[in-house]
This record gives sequence, C-alpha cells and structure tokens, in this order.
Amino acid sequence: MQIYEQDLVFDLQNLVQLEFVTSESSEGWRDVLKVFRHCPKLQTLVIIDEEEAVLPYPHTVSTCISLHLKTCCVKDYRGSAFEFQFAEYIMLNANYLRTMKFLVSSYECDDLLRRHDMIRDLSSCSKSSDTCTLSFEKSVNF
Repeated sequence: MQIYEQDLVFDLQNLVQLEFVTSESSEGWRDVLKVFRHCPKLQTLVIIDEEEAVLPYPHTVSTCISLHLKTCCVKDYRGSAFEFQFAEYIMLNANYLRTMKFLVSSYECDDLLRRHDMIRDLSSCSKSSDTCTLSFEKSVNF
C-alpha cells in the first residue's frame, strides 16, 4: 500500500511496519517527520533515500521513534548526508531500538576503504538504546 501526503489526514493508529521512499518531489526530513506524527505505534521502519536532500536537523522526536521503534533499515545505503543524518537521528532518539540495519549497495560494499569508513562513522554515533546492534549487509538487487 502506498501512502501519499494527502492521505495523512488522520492517524494510522495500528500501523507498525512501514517502508518509506524519498523521491525527487520529497521534502526530505519534513516528509519523514509528517509520516512519523501519523504513525504513533510504528515499530519497524525501512527507508530508501532516492533524493539525497538535506534539510535542517529535526529537533522534535515523535512518540513512535522514542517509544516504539525497534527495527530500522536503510536500504541501498550509500553514505549520503541525508542517510547518515537519518541514521544518527534514529539511533540517538529511539530508546527501544534493537536493530539498525544498513543494506549497502554492491558498489559501496566492494570498495573496502569506503565500506570501512561508513562502518566507522555509523559505529561512532551515540545510541540511546543499550540493546541496539548495527548490521551491515550487501544489498541484493534483482
């Protein structure tokens, strides 16, 4: 099911899993935060960044992130500024996060120095959850 901004006129009270894709028409953080406000019980989030738009760092933390999010996955992670900022925001604010997964594109994964830098940078981020583990896997594209 696809959700568009015009669909967000009410809260999706029972939505616990969501795949979110940024696009050329996306406003980056603004769109992500709009969705979070309407999904108060979100537990699993998969994000795919197709735009690389970077906006000011969000200062608000929605309830779904701070109290409910347990799993977050960034697909085709390339280490863009938005992707890194997003991952840092989630790890810093998701109090019950268990798994932060990064599916790294084949190109990035095969470049050992680049992969090492991405892992080092993400591993250095502060985490609010003591149980959070980082996972790095090679994306499988069909």
